[in-house]
Amino acid sequence: MTYRMPAEWEAHDATWLSWPNTGEVCLNECMDDVEKVYAHMIAALREQVNILVDDENEALHVTSVLHKYGFTTD
Repeated sequence: MTYRMPAEWEAHDATWLSWPNTGEVCLNECMDDVEKVYAHMIAALREQVNILVDDENEALHVTSVLHKYGFTTD
């Protein structure tokens, strides 16, 4: 089986993002800023965005952050 990475302008069904973890990005004091950037990035995409998270607790946290910025989630 052959895999290929489509070009950024090619048609696709959704964008996939990995939600950043505090330990990987910065200390707790900058995570609010990082999460705000992610929310703005998701809004700018104007398409379906699937977000990868580590576990159920992180999924609940991401949902609450996105709701804070006016997103609805499935």
